Amino acid sequence: MSPCGYALTSTHPLKMYEQGVHLLDSYHGDPSVLYEAQQIFSSLMEKFPDSPYGYLGMSRLQRINAYLYDNRYHMEKVRDEVLPFAIKALELGPSIREVHENYSMLETIYEDFYANQKEAQEALLAFPERAETYLLIGQFFGDQNESEKAIEFYKAALGLEPSSAVRLRTLYRMGLVYLNQTSEPEKAVKYFEEALTIAPELAMANENLGAAYLKMKNYSQAVDRLGKAIKTLNNSWTESYLFQARALLAEEGGNLSEAVNFLELALSQNSADIRLHFKLGNLYYNMSNYENAYVHFMRVINLEPQNPGAYYFAGRSAYSLGKTDTAIGYYKAYLELNSDSEEAAWIRNNVPELSQNKWHKK
Repeated sequence: MSPCGYALTSTHPLKMYEQGVHLLDSYHGDPSVLYEAQQIFSSLMEKFPDSPYGYLGMSRLQRINAYLYDNRYHMEKVRDEVLPFAIKALELGPSIREVHENYSMLETIYEDFYANQKEAQEALLAFPERAETYLLIGQFFGDQNESEKAIEFYKAALGLEPSSAVRLRTLYRMGLVYLNQTSEPEKAVKYFEEALTIAPELAMANENLGAAYLKMKNYSQAVDRLGKAIKTLNNSWTESYLFQARALLAEEGGNLSEAVNFLELALSQNSADIRLHFKLGNLYYNMSNYENAYVHFMRVINLEPQNPGAYYFAGRSAYSLGKTDTAIGYYKAYLELNSDSEEAAWIRNNVPELSQNKWHKK
């Protein structure tokens, strides 16, 4: 089984590639689907380094990650994370039709990007007083991940008394920049809320507003907005975030059992989310359910082997289950990764086998 539980039923490169592509084709917002596909393509590149299929798959996967919205792409990611795999696939499989189709798709993305650039330049010359011009330029800079310049031009667009439609698009994009690129959810909230005064039922604005409230730890507002969005956006991404918001609201109210139930539902939508496994592990541990806590900390270790906290809490959980030797193994792994922390001091003070006299970081 793969780390996410997806069975690799073939060791033939084309068949492995087809398994990964099947996952990509089924993707509707669930990050765990992309994680499983990545494991297949990574394994394919490792086992068959001279086959183009692993590189082709990774290029297609990274193209999904580089997609922004409205048929626009994060061009920095296209250049650094998509194109190199596409070129390698072309070098290894110059006669394979899918390799050329993938590369042609990237050529189209670049052509669209330069067309957007030209459109923005021409609009600035022809219509320097129109709000739409500054919206176009803002979008162009947003495509390049130049968030400060994008915000500058979006604000300029808003200052030119745009129509309701242009104002709505500009406010929504401002919110997205602050939410996803600059990580300023408080500012994102302002622009999403203003967008919703123009279009109260805009599902995407409600969804992203809910995500912003979730980042701000305003869980009741997050539940409200995500609940409105899910009525229209019936996808796993929205559902997972709604379950998370409900879980954190329940935990805030002291209802740990309800919090656990909602987090398990969220995890069913995104089985590769390390944060959810870690949160569930801690909640189960605090509820003295050490068996389930241990399962989730082990899952974190499988997904992220260099996560020191997972080893520490896996050790605590195993020790509480009476698995002393297992716990010592995890504590040793933790000390290898993080020997100078408070947790390391706790291990040395409370685990005789790993006292300062018996254990030194190599």
